[in-house]
Amino acid sequence: MVVFGFLWLIFVSRWQLIPKPLQRMMLSFILFFAGMFFVGNIDEIRIFGEYVPMVTLSVVSIIFHQSSELNGS
Repeated sequence: MVVFGFLWLIFVSRWQLIPKPLQRMMLSFILFFAGMFFVGNIDEIRIFGEYVPMVTLSVVSIIFHQSSELNGS
């Protein structure tokens, strides 16, 4: 989880702001993480590299929704 820093806190706490298709894609991360827990080296950053774009899109989506709510749009 080093790749994501503390973005996962934002990600989990604002799950309802993430678009549904992206939510379904991110659910695959749970299965991926569970599998890599047994066969991968969790400290190795390259394991989670495939999920960086999805987590980034999710967090950007959360920030966009929160900023539009603050602006009243």
